[in-house]
Amino acid sequence: MKAKGLIDKRAKTVKVLARGSLNKPLIVKAGDFSRTAVEMILLTGGNAVRVSYKVK
Repeated sequence: MKAKGLIDKRAKTVKVLARGSLNKPLIVKAGDFSRTAVEMILLTGGNAVRVSYKVK
């Protein structure tokens, strides 16, 4: 996401928020999720995975 310019290059973590809609199951890996985002992901048959990365 940093390489594509979608988030600031200095960002240390990403939080997924529930905006829009999903029409297919996704596996989403991020630092944090809102409760509603997790519900939306799970309802479509996807999976929300919380990850932590070491900052270089």
